[in-house]
Amino acid sequence: MPRWPNTKQAKPGKNSSKCSRELQQKKKGKQTRASSKLGKKALAAHESLPSEAGSQTDQGLVSLLQERGLIHGPFRRQAAISQTLKLVLYDFYNFQHEADMREALEMILHKIARILNGNPNYADSWQDIAGYAQLIVKRLNEQ
Repeated sequence: MPRWPNTKQAKPGKNSSKCSRELQQKKKGKQTRASSKLGKKALAAHESLPSEAGSQTDQGLVSLLQERGLIHGPFRRQAAISQTLKLVLYDFYNFQHEADMREALEMILHKIARILNGNPNYADSWQDIAGYAQLIVKRLNEQ
C-alpha cells in the first residue's frame, strides 16, 4: 500500500478531505512570517496599482500587469486555481521524486491554471507546458 503524505496510511477517497485539511495546515505552518509579509505586500501592490503612475518604471509595471491580466485573467483567481491544483498533486501523489520533476509538475500546473483562468488560445502557455515536460524527458534520456 502506498504511503500518502500527511497521514499515517490514508488513501484517496474516504479520508481525502482529512488529508487535504492536514496538508493545508502543514503548508500554513511552513510559511515563514517574512514570506507571508512579502506575499501580502506583493498582492496589495498588485491590487492597488494607481491608474496613473508617477515614474516611467511605475507606468511600465502598471502596463505590464494590465497586459498580463488580459492574457492570464485576474491574478487572485489564477492563484486560487493554481494552489488548488497543487494541493491535489500533493494530496494524492507520493511526492518522493527529484526536485526537477517536482518543479516541472508544479510549473505545468501553474500553466494549466493560467489556461483555465485566462486566454486558452495563448500559445505560449501550451509551449511552456511542453517545455517543462521536455526538460524532464531530456534528463531521463541522458541517464
